Amino acid sequence: MAIAVVSFFSGTKLYRNQKPGGSPLTRIFQVIVASFRKFKVKVPRDGSVLFETGDEESAVQGSRKLDHTEQLSLCSALSLITTALGNYLSTLLVNIVTDMSTRHGGPGWIPDNLNCGHLHYFFWLLAVLREEMESDDDYTKDGTVDIYKKPANKKKTGTWKACPFILGDEGCERLAYYGMSTNLVNYMKQRLNLSTAASARSVTNWQGTCYVTPLIGAFLADAYLGRYWTIASFSLLYIFGMTLLTMSASVSGLKPSCNNDSCHPTSSQKTAFFVSIYLIAFGTGGIKPCVSSFGADQFDDNDETEKKKKSSFFNWFYLSINVGALIASSVLVWIQMNVGWGWGLGVPAVAMAIALVFFFSGTRLYRLQPPAGSPLTRILQVFVASIRKYNVKPPCDESLLYETADVESIIKGGRKLEHSEEFRFFDKAAVEIGSDKVNGSVNPWRLCTVTQVEEVKSIIRLLPVWATGIVFSCVYSQMSTMFVLQGNQMDQHIGPHFTIPSACLSIFDTLSVIFWAPIYDLAIIPLAWKFTGHERGFTQLQRMGIGLVISVFAMIAAGVLEVFRLDFIRRNDYYDLKIVPMSIFWQVPQYFLIGCAEVFTFIGQLEFFYDQAPDAMRSLCSALCLTTTALDSDSDAPPPPPQGDTRQQELLAKIAQLQTQKVRLTDYLDERSAYLSQFAEDANTEMDQIGENALKELDEAGARIMENIQSRMQAFEESVELNKQEFEENEKKLADFEGQIEEERNEGLFFKNLGQKQQPVDKAKAKEETEKIKQLNKEIAESKTRRNIYLALMGLVVVGITNALISSPSDWGKSAVFGAILVGLISQVIYEQKVLSETERKQQQTSEEEKK
Repeated sequence: MAIAVVSFFSGTKLYRNQKPGGSPLTRIFQVIVASFRKFKVKVPRDGSVLFETGDEESAVQGSRKLDHTEQLSLCSALSLITTALGNYLSTLLVNIVTDMSTRHGGPGWIPDNLNCGHLHYFFWLLAVLREEMESDDDYTKDGTVDIYKKPANKKKTGTWKACPFILGDEGCERLAYYGMSTNLVNYMKQRLNLSTAASARSVTNWQGTCYVTPLIGAFLADAYLGRYWTIASFSLLYIFGMTLLTMSASVSGLKPSCNNDSCHPTSSQKTAFFVSIYLIAFGTGGIKPCVSSFGADQFDDNDETEKKKKSSFFNWFYLSINVGALIASSVLVWIQMNVGWGWGLGVPAVAMAIALVFFFSGTRLYRLQPPAGSPLTRILQVFVASIRKYNVKPPCDESLLYETADVESIIKGGRKLEHSEEFRFFDKAAVEIGSDKVNGSVNPWRLCTVTQVEEVKSIIRLLPVWATGIVFSCVYSQMSTMFVLQGNQMDQHIGPHFTIPSACLSIFDTLSVIFWAPIYDLAIIPLAWKFTGHERGFTQLQRMGIGLVISVFAMIAAGVLEVFRLDFIRRNDYYDLKIVPMSIFWQVPQYFLIGCAEVFTFIGQLEFFYDQAPDAMRSLCSALCLTTTALDSDSDAPPPPPQGDTRQQELLAKIAQLQTQKVRLTDYLDERSAYLSQFAEDANTEMDQIGENALKELDEAGARIMENIQSRMQAFEESVELNKQEFEENEKKLADFEGQIEEERNEGLFFKNLGQKQQPVDKAKAKEETEKIKQLNKEIAESKTRRNIYLALMGLVVVGITNALISSPSDWGKSAVFGAILVGLISQVIYEQKVLSETERKQQQTSEEEKK
């Protein structure tokens, strides 16, 4: 200790001393007394209005001025008191334990001889007390509570401790949903005897309802029930609907009677079926918008460690969806088509019951976001207050806008939102004027907080992104309708004995998702990060945009397949075949591309709508995301079940159908007649114009043709010269031949060799034959020349037709004129060829006669 004193005084000249500023206790008591005296005075939101001395130095000697804060600060010395209190508490616990454990004469937990005691009990007691006396850091800061409505403890609730139960619930629920919906269009065609178009329309309308009802479930979750109780209550409704659907497919009386290849459902049986599937639609409406948000609620946004884990939750969540869909689109569809609809729909009902068991099993581990009241009411309050103050100009200083002075938001379960500069019109709702208060309290229909205004702005900012999802949902819905119907017309065999139902091919969509989801995390994100610099490779909007582009290629693949299928039918005259001998596995590329598009678009939507949504509106925003699927469905309602006599209803429906076809045919004929009349008038006008242009072009072409003709004539003259020389050689040979005949006749050898009697030579006839040969040679040369001229003209006409067709726009009138000229030239060429052949035949015949 002496050394310590010496060390302290040794540095006296080097120390910096803080001047004493008077009694701190006095200043503390002064603040406390002044605060109590003014407890009715409202504290202004602007900190600059509070009193402070005008000097730069503080009134407290030896101290600097401090900035205004809304939180309490404690002196560093105050923390030392905890050590003293801990020692006092330890002494108290030892006394209590000693007294209680020795009350019945035993050695107690802490005897003098510890070998006979139970000191470990004391240590365990301290561990229990420590567990029950957590600090504030052990609780979440996002407003979540546990099932007992106490602040959620980070160590006991949430994160991946609770998520397996949520993922199990979602996987089983998706198995139930896809197990009954994937093949629903075939059930309606086979069991309810609906047409292809009516079945597809009924399925799309039902699916649209499945994605509209989440608005109801989301509203109830955010406003009154909370996400946990909304999922629980709507799951019970879901199970009831699945049970009724199973009974309508398996219980006699509710099941349609079938014989051979047709079924005959009654109106009550159809009613039971549609009631069951729409109960399912309402049941899923409470689950879809809440499960993903409920799972994300298990991670505290204010904790950086938990916040990083949240992004991976959405990948696992979507993976669980596709695992359920994989089983549904393979095993369950095969059961429905090969075992029976009773088993095929009963298994999904059991799966839904298992989903509910999964969900309730994790109840004690969940973090619950308390309902914050009606979000629609808050939105309307902002709109009404903004309209009432449309003449009020929002201040440039955002601190002048109304907000509560508390750290927490007035919206239960929600955090305060920072002001943004977009949509300044709604800021008028937060401008405070004299008429906003009634009897000293704020009227929420006249004055809203900045957080309320920012909630409305957040919803508006989501709408453009929400609209882009409608088109993708339209593409996605084709898997359960048009893709299935297309597959029904194709060969479904795998080997000689096994067939795969067309609805089972959606398994390739699921496999595609399972394939692309890890590829996206492990390969695409690192590769994209090198180019974009974004920590997730792409922004959420870029990710959705890439998915939309991939969906375009999926529809192109489906369209190309249908073109090839119809061409295959046309070439082989397979119009009457129910199954075209073309493998159904040609559909795999379109399913695989849609699965790839899902990984980009749907998961991106889940993350984007959750991140951008206000705390108290996350279920509503998730439901808003799901409504994009509803809006792609057909607007026609499902056909009402028939009433009265079935035969009469069928005849009336047939008559109505024929009348409709008659009206459509009449309208079509009138439309085509008007079109043809207009076309004729336009054609006449164009022909007049084309005629004038054609004459000019023909003059130019004529000049080129004359040049060609001159070259042809020169060739012809050369040919004639050659023919003349040949003719002179023939005359010389003929003269020699005649001289030889004369000599042989004189010697009596000519007719002797021939074995014939001697006859006189007819010189006139020989000369006539020679002249005939000359004439035939001349005709052949002229015919070849004319033919060559016509071929040259045909080449020019073909060039003119080509120019007319490739011009922009195409000149069909000019093409018609040139086509007519081309036909005439072709006929002339054919005629000249015929004349040339006939002349050559005569020349050959004459030569043979001359030889004889």
